[in-house]
Amino acid sequence: MNLSELRWNEAVDLVLKSLVLAGGVIGFIAGRREYRRGQRWHKAQILLSLIDSFEKDPRITSACRMLDWDARNVKLPDGSSINFSNDKLWNALRSPEKDTEGNDSADPDAFT
Repeated sequence: MNLSELRWNEAVDLVLKSLVLAGGVIGFIAGRREYRRGQRWHKAQILLSLIDSFEKDPRITSACRMLDWDARNVKLPDGSSINFSNDKLWNALRSPEKDTEGNDSADPDAFT
């Protein structure tokens, strides 16, 4: 074997190793992409099942009716009804303030 044949064999070996490396990188990228696509699909399926359960739950339906209207008489799943308004929502969401004696100053009759 002469020097030119040895260099030729080394060049072919280098090219083959480079092609194998490039194929491995391409395979890794393609596999990762497919994995992420599958994960997104799985998350979408979970969200769809949660949305379905939310739409079928009568308590959540009542809460949505309360939030969708400014003022409305909403029937609850237990058969009772509540006269709901945005003022009641704002009172429920605000943080009660403490007076100087340490008592809550929230209006206890805000939800009646």
